[in-house]
Amino acid sequence: MEHTHLVKGLDYALLQKVRSEIQVRETEQEAEMERLVTLPVEPVKEKEKKEVPVVCPNLLTVLRAWVGLVSVVKG
Repeated sequence: MEHTHLVKGLDYALLQKVRSEIQVRETEQEAEMERLVTLPVEPVKEKEKKEVPVVCPNLLTVLRAWVGLVSVVKG
């Protein structure tokens, strides 16, 4: 029976230790959040739109003709 009382005391001490660690961690997280909230916000720059050069305006037509030729050669 004396071991049971000792184990309960250790369990309580461990519980208190874990609770204090959790509280410290939460306090640190709150401080970090406060720091982040007070930081100035930089405006987001819009990316410059780059014009894509048109290599072949009839590319779809050329590809369809090529696929047609390949199917004729295979057939």
